[in-house]
This record gives sequence, C-alpha cells and structure tokens, in this order.
Amino acid sequence: MTDFLPGTEAIARGLRWEVVESQPVGAQTRVRLRWLGGVFGGAELDILTPFEDVQPLTHEMNPQKAGRLAEWLVYHQAFLLEQALGPNAFLSVQPGRLRIEPYQLVPLMRALRMSRPRLLLADDVGLGKTIQAGLIMAELMARRRAHRILVVTPAGPLMAQWKQEMLERFGLRLDEVNRDALDRIRKGAELGANPFHFLSLAIASMDFLKQDNILNLLERSSYDLVVMDEAHHYGETGADDAKAERLASSQRRKLAETLARRSDALLLLTATPHDGYERSFASLLELLDPSLVDGAGRVKSDTHLTRVVRRLKRHVRITHPETGEAMAFPERQIVPLRTRRFDNALAFLALLKRSTSTTQALAATLEAVHNRFETLATAAEEELDSRKQRRKSLKSLQRKLARFGTLTLDEEAEYEALEIEELAQQLRLLDTETRRGQRQVNRAESIADALAQLRDIAARSPDLKLDTLIAQIRQIRAAEASANILIYTEYVKSLEAVQQRLHNEGFDSILTIQGADDRHSRERVTNRFRTLDGQILVSTDAAAEGLNLHDRCHHLIHLELPWNPNRLEQRNGRIDRYGQWKTPIIRYLYLCGTFEERILARLIAKYERQRNRLRFVPNTLGIGIGSLPEEGLFAALTTETEELSRGDCKNIHFTESDGDADEANETEMRQLLEEVDKSLRRFEQTAKTHRWLGETGAAADEVARNQAATALAVGRKAGDIDLVNFVAQAAQSEGGAVNRGAETISFTLPEMWRYGLEDIPGWNAERGRLQVTTNLNLFSDEKENPVGFLGRAHPVVRRAIEHVRHQALGQSGKLDRRISAAKSPDGQKALLVTFLGRVHSRAGREFERVLAIKIAPDLHPLPLTEPAEWLPQAADALPTKNLWENAFAAWGDEALTLAKTAVEATFGALSRKFEGQYRRQMKQEEREVEVWFRQRVDELLGSTEVSALPLFEGLGEAERPPAERLATFIRQRQPSAKDYIEAEALQQTHQRRIARIKERADLRPGEVNLLGMLMLT
Repeated sequence: MTDFLPGTEAIARGLRWEVVESQPVGAQTRVRLRWLGGVFGGAELDILTPFEDVQPLTHEMNPQKAGRLAEWLVYHQAFLLEQALGPNAFLSVQPGRLRIEPYQLVPLMRALRMSRPRLLLADDVGLGKTIQAGLIMAELMARRRAHRILVVTPAGPLMAQWKQEMLERFGLRLDEVNRDALDRIRKGAELGANPFHFLSLAIASMDFLKQDNILNLLERSSYDLVVMDEAHHYGETGADDAKAERLASSQRRKLAETLARRSDALLLLTATPHDGYERSFASLLELLDPSLVDGAGRVKSDTHLTRVVRRLKRHVRITHPETGEAMAFPERQIVPLRTRRFDNALAFLALLKRSTSTTQALAATLEAVHNRFETLATAAEEELDSRKQRRKSLKSLQRKLARFGTLTLDEEAEYEALEIEELAQQLRLLDTETRRGQRQVNRAESIADALAQLRDIAARSPDLKLDTLIAQIRQIRAAEASANILIYTEYVKSLEAVQQRLHNEGFDSILTIQGADDRHSRERVTNRFRTLDGQILVSTDAAAEGLNLHDRCHHLIHLELPWNPNRLEQRNGRIDRYGQWKTPIIRYLYLCGTFEERILARLIAKYERQRNRLRFVPNTLGIGIGSLPEEGLFAALTTETEELSRGDCKNIHFTESDGDADEANETEMRQLLEEVDKSLRRFEQTAKTHRWLGETGAAADEVARNQAATALAVGRKAGDIDLVNFVAQAAQSEGGAVNRGAETISFTLPEMWRYGLEDIPGWNAERGRLQVTTNLNLFSDEKENPVGFLGRAHPVVRRAIEHVRHQALGQSGKLDRRISAAKSPDGQKALLVTFLGRVHSRAGREFERVLAIKIAPDLHPLPLTEPAEWLPQAADALPTKNLWENAFAAWGDEALTLAKTAVEATFGALSRKFEGQYRRQMKQEEREVEVWFRQRVDELLGSTEVSALPLFEGLGEAERPPAERLATFIRQRQPSAKDYIEAEALQQTHQRRIARIKERADLRPGEVNLLGMLMLT
C-alpha cells in the first residue's frame, strides 16, 4: 500500500501504467491502473497484488531539481481535494452551483455516519430533495465511494428536471437509459455483454426498468448508489386497489427490491412517505434495511427514524442572500378568482374539461369531435373489443395522470385523442338510440348539426376567463411594475389564446413553453425568465414540469384547475420552493356554474385547508376522473337551475379562516366530497400517530443542523481550494490556456481532458473550450451561450486532480514539482515537509489527512495540521536554483528524518481518535444487526424461552446461537416449504450484512507517505 499513491507510475505485465487508486482486498491489494502507452492509452485495468507483480516506479525527491511554486501548490491542492476526512467532516465543500443551507447538509451527515448509506429523504415539497441527493452523490464521488450511480424517476418531465439539475448544479451528466441507448451499447460491446456495465452515471424511468428483460440485466449488474425519486410508488398497495394498479405496483415493487439488493447505498425520495396505510410505509423501510420491519411486516418502534429525514418548511430557517439574516420560509398566499360562465348554450357540455379553459380550446375540441362524429356516422358500428381496448387505454392514462400528476408529451396527445374518440362514439350511440325511438331533437336535426352550432357559438363567445386573467395581470403590475408572472394551462390552444390576448392588450416580453419545444428553446426561455424582470411566461404542464422558476417570480395563475393535488403542487412548486424570498401568491381561476366550480374548486379548497392546517398533504385525494359516477353526477351537473342560469356563484372557502367547510347539495357530489374527506381524515390520523410526519419531523432539530454546519466548517478548514484557479493551473501545466473575462472564465482544455463532456454547460466541442463562472446566478453569457460552474464532482475538476497527481509522481528527468521554494512568513529559514497519512479498512479508504512539519535549522519539528497554517500564496514564489546547496544541504537530510518521526506521532494521535469513534460505530451497527437477526429467528422458529436445564445436560435450543439454529432448520426442512425459503433469505441477508460490517471494521495500521517539500527563506 505504501507505494501505491494515486498518480504513481508502475510496471505490470511488462507495460507502464499510472496508479488510479488502490484498495485492500483481504490479503491482496486491488490496484487500478491506467495504461500510459500509445494506441490504447487511457485504458484501465484492475490487478490484485502480490498475486500479480506490480512494481511502483518511485522517484526520489531531488531538491536540486526543485520546480515552480505554482506547480507545487496545485500538486498539494490535488491531494487536499481528495482527503477522506472521516464521517464528521465534508470533503466536497464546493459541490457546485449552490447556496448551501445547514438543513440541506443533514441528510449528508446521516449518510456519512452509515457504513452503507441508506436513507428515506422525505422532506416537504420545495425543500430541495433533488439538491440534497446531489450533495450526497458529490460527496461519495469525491471520497471514491461511488463510481456507479443510477437515478430512477417516473417518465417525463421529472426525469428532464433531474438531468438539468445535475448538469447545472453539479456538472454531472446522467446518461438516459432507454431502448435505443441499450442497443447502441450492445453494438459497440462484445457479444453477451451487459449494457448496464457501461452506464456508470445513468438515469432511467421506473416504467422502463420494471420490464422483465431489463430487470434480468439489473440482476446481473450492481451500483454503488441508487437514487429512487417519488419513492412512494414503490410501496406495496392495499387489497382494495384496482387490479390493474396492483399489477403495476407489483412490477414497480419487484424493481425496487432488485435495485435495493444490487446497490450499496440507496436513497428513497418522497414528500409523502406515508399514505395512511402502515404496510405501504413499512415496505419502503424494508427496502432500506429489513431489520426496520418485523416478521409480520410491521415497523419496529422508532428505530426507523435513524434512516429517515423529514422536515416541513416550518422546521427550517433559511438565510436571505442579500441581508444575510435567517428567516422562515415565506407562507403561500391563496387568491381564488370566480368568473361567470360562458353562454347558457354551452351549459350541457359543462362536463367537458376544456369548456372551463378558454373558448379557443373548447372550439378546437368541438371541431375535432364534430369531424370524428361525421366520419363515424357512415362507418360500421364499433366492435365491442375495440371499445373495450379504447376504454382500457383511456383508464390506464387516467390512472397514471392521477398517480404522477403529469403525462409525457406523447401520452398527452394520446389522451386527448382517446377522449375525443370516446365522446364521439358516445354521441354516435346516443344518435342511434334517438333515431330508433323516433324522438325529435328540439334545436337541431341531428347531433352533428348540434355540434356544429356549439362550435360556432364557442368561436363567437366572449372569453370571460381571459378577461379575468388580464384584469389580474394589470392589478399585479399596478403594484409591482416589473413583476414576473407565471401562467399555467393544460392546453396548447389555451396557451396560444392567452399569448394572442396579451399581445392585443399591449403587453410585451411574453414567453411561452410548450411540449413541442426542444430542450435548447426551453432553456433559452427559462434563462430569460430567471434572469430578467417584467416577463410573462405562459406554459403547459407537460412542458415546464420540473423547471425551477422562483428566482424572479412569486406570482402564479392557474388558468384552469387540475384534477389532482399532485399536479397542482407540482405547478405551485415552481415558485413556492427553497430560494423564494417573497410571499408566493397563487391565483386559482374557476368558472361559476361548471363542474370546475362545483367539484374541482371544492376539492382544491379542501386540499388547501388541509395543507394550511397540517403543513403537508397526501399526494392524491384518492379520486380521479375515473372515480366520477357516470349517471347521477352527470345529470346533476347538466341540470340547469335558476340559480346557475343567473350566473350566481357560491363562496368556496380556501383557508380555515374563511369559515366552515363547503356544502354540496347534490347527493352524488356530496358522496364524492365525503370520500375525499375520508381520505384526508385518515391522513390526518396518521400524522397524529406518527408525529415525525408533521409536528416534530425527523432529523429536524437544531442539534442535527449544528452538527452538519460544523462538518462543513471542518471540511473547509481541511481543504477549501479555489477550484477555478486549481483547474486553470492544472490545464496550463498540460498545454491548455485560460482566458478570464469580467464574469466568465474560458478554459482551452488539453486534448486528454476533452472526452465525455457532451451536454456539459459551457462546453464548446468545436473549439475545445469550457466557459464557466463564479456567479451563482449567471447561466449564460451576453451572447446567450450557456455558462457552466465548477463543483467538486464536475468531470473537469476530477480530471484535473488525476492529471496533476500523475504529472508530479510519474515524472523523471524533469524539474520535480513536489519541491519548490517560497518566502518564509516569519522571515526565518525552514523546511516545510508534507505528508499524506492514511487509514484503510478491507473496504477501502476510511481516513486521510494531508499534514505538514515545519523544521528550522535547530531541528525542532513543528506539526501543522491545517492547510491555512502552511499553504503559501503563489505570489510568495522564490528562485530555486542552487537554493538547496547554499541554504539547506548541510542539515536538510537529518531534518527530513526528524519530520517523518514527528508526522507519524501527529497522525498517530489523529488516527487513534478516528479509530475509536469508528470502531464504536461499527460495533453498534453489528449489535443492531444481531438483535434484529435474533428476533427474526425467534419469529420464524419460535421463541427460545425455555425452563432451566438440569445440571450437566447439553445446551438446549435456547442456548444455541441464532445462526446455528437457523442453519440446522435449513438443513432439516423440505426445500418446498415456504418458511424454508424465508429462512434461507434471512440467513443470506444476515451473512451479507455482517460480512460488510466486519470488512469495514478491519482497520489496517495507519501509514504516512512523503508528499513534498518547500524551502522557506
């Protein structure tokens, strides 16, 4: 181990390599080598030594060839950036484009204190779970504990959000896993290769991965870290769920169990960890750690809280970026806006959703239905199987919309087409029945004529909802002249109508985002909205889902009300989230006398009252479009009453202070709303039983935040390096160039650094340039070209670290970059000798520190443990020619020997303190596993409590170790027995977990390696 420092040259199999990393594996050491040869230069190979001979080429330091101070600095900075600081300090103190709050670091603190980081991150919507998962990813990558990472999300916009957040914030490019990607990999790999072996940083949808053939590939692969967003979808469903939903849930559950089994670290992300059903919640915890659940599938007391992080907005304080003062999250303000109906002639189509958006959206739908109906009028009667298949597809999309709150662009188009087809077919059946009964239609000779009339009426009708929208925008701008305003609609036709109306009313700076826009167009519009004032952005759900638009906007208007709270909260979360420093004002527009007022507004009012009371809500109210009664409710909604024909609109209470809950007169609507109340009451009762869901939170205390803040401060003291200057110096040392502008820095990267940077913000492949900034809020330059940001996990930073170490340790016959000279801070002559102290376990690096010993001519060593005490400035450089011979040669060799002795004592004290804490942690983990194992064996085989045995009689069942009892049971039982399978799985889980703990607990003696030397004078 002593000679296998990263960057060291080595000879193996007759070829010259550089060491990438080394790790103990039992009696062997696994050394990862990168070939330095010609055609296949850069190829990597793992070798076990001493099983295979690996000879490190160590080059003794030669003070007579001392190099430049700038190169000495960047060499030492590379090792400072790589230190494994233990569980109580963060290494990635500059993770990326982030303004870090202490509460965001609590999950990272929890993760570092686990031998296997496995957490349920269940923070409230808007607190930044994606960012917190990214912090854990960046830290584990910096510690070289995570090389392979897989992120799993629902398909659609959330996946796009993850890719964009990781790119913008951390500089991490996640490769999307889909059928085309796997086919491309197979074509370039050897026959039979598993394509997942080639996907080290990847993202995929749960629906793609849950397929049986993809699951088989995952079973034969593994990841260091798996992140599963919207994790509540992986919980086991109840028996009362629909058959189709139970099947989909079963497939998702199988995927989750596979990934949990094939990963070391696991993060489950959800804002709704508990849906009111204990078994569903317990099944999530079981993915993290089977010991959190007993044999009956029940959660074991409060032990699970060590694996859960749960904060609501009221639990955290944030720091205002301008004043620096701590503040609470701004409270959301709700503004319901009632609008009178369209024309009475449209009343009987009140159930048509688009009738509550804009007249243009309604007219377009009526046109499509009219055209389809005329086609069907002359066609053969629809086959029963065709009708069943259409309704099955429609209900499937309805269920997905209810569960996830959004659909992909293609699914949205399919959904609209199926709705139109269903309505046209229903009208055709009605027309046929009418003709058979020889009934007369009062206002039209046929349904086709009626549809044509309705289409014309819709086209001519004034759009009162747009009138209200314009009035609200004028009111906002009267109070805030340069306010940015976000408008959401479900329909492209409504988006176009709003855009045209805004232009007609004289508004400028109008932006739009819709599903047909490409990624670059969306980014351009988003950046403009986030960086400029006076903008109005009109967006569809499918297009802007997942975008963070809160930087300069705190006004959001819903043009129509969505069906479920999942979609509603996703919309509101665009501006009501971390980083919003003003009060988010949410405006709901709804039409009187339509089902939007009579059902949707009431549903949302109930949702908002619950959120106001508990500060959190379920992700679904338990109903969707498919839950509506088909006859009674339709009749109630389409019945014209005198009250509705007058356009009267009842008050609906959106907050507790508005008054009592709303009453619904119609029996069917009252029953529907009672179902919603039942769902909310169950959720509220769950919150009382599990107080951590709301009142107390989990890891929400001040102690947890202070510990995280301390870990950040310790990490900064140990290695807070200016990454831009580090990369600049590293790039220049390999022939690159640096051009600094007012707010941007442009790197012309060396050829060897340019691979794998596609899609990285600021990268120009044609010119080989990377443009970055140190301004957190700057996303593009004056020419609207993207600008990146350097964080610890950025591929160029990681590349710079590797190449700097190789340059220093792999050199021969040149100036020695490990040695240089600088002005002495106190004016006294001295040698500064640097070392890397390391403690390894059989699992890998556990603790490292870069230390320095300052020793003067009197040969009294002075240990320096913090970089600020010994790291010089580049401006302190001195000429090195003949300096060693003239000033240090007489006593320098003896000083080096004394420095080695001194640093061994210094690092010995640090490592003993670390080892004590570390061994206690491992012992505690082992005890917890053994307690769980004993309980599970007792549950499976029966209690071990028996009466006292006679003297001299052999040990009974009670005295036998649980592992021995279980092994005997497995040997004696028939393989077909159900409990045999469970026993075998329990045995394997126990053996695997204990082996992992013992591997981590087996610490090797600490060792110290010489890094470099600085001549001070």
